[in-house]
Amino acid sequence: MSFLVLAEIISFGDKSLNKKVSAHIQIYVGRLRMLLADGVRASLVRQDIDLDAAALLLFGMIQGLVNIWSLNSFKFDLVERYSALWKVFKGSLTLR
Repeated sequence: MSFLVLAEIISFGDKSLNKKVSAHIQIYVGRLRMLLADGVRASLVRQDIDLDAAALLLFGMIQGLVNIWSLNSFKFDLVERYSALWKVFKGSLTLR
């Protein structure tokens, strides 16, 4: 969900709409957490990782990159830029 869309929703002051959007974001972050938990079970992700924090960080990384990409008129390769971010994120999660 674009930051601009979220900002507009918040500015409306519609508590019901805020709750709905928040619920959808929580579902999305929850799914990211489940994927990370799968990685822990498969010994691909360190056991000591705070899964809630990691899922929220991953959400922010994706959201932030998409915002920058769209504000730059989609002029850079999103997959290439994400791959570099993923490499850093993955490095923080994996066994050394």
